[in-house]
Amino acid sequence: MKYDLLLLGGVFLFSLASCNNNEENIKTIDATTTITTTNVEEYFTVTFVNYDDSILTTVSVVKGDTAVFNLEDPKRDSDDEFYYEFTGWDKDLTDVSFSFTAKAQYNKTAKVDWNEITWF
Repeated sequence: MKYDLLLLGGVFLFSLASCNNNEENIKTIDATTTITTTNVEEYFTVTFVNYDDSILTTVSVVKGDTAVFNLEDPKRDSDDEFYYEFTGWDKDLTDVSFSFTAKAQYNKTAKVDWNEITWF
């Protein structure tokens, strides 16, 4: 359903039209009339970023639902000292009630085996 409100000389004109825009009813209401709608879903944006803040994907989530990352787990290349393993996100993705950015988190493992080093 589509609802249109038009303020005309201090009086609201309320038009209720079907999806095919055929006008069904016109009612005159005043400023104290309350119009209640149902089945209106509120959406929020969740942006998933990698460790370097590069955007991996953005999803729209219905209020109260869980944000889902539907791609392959993000990756972080090893560097001279560490290997990195994805462990999850820095934000809770359940019961979404606002827009936010979730950043990938990683465990790091040292490349050097300290047991194999000869100590002087």
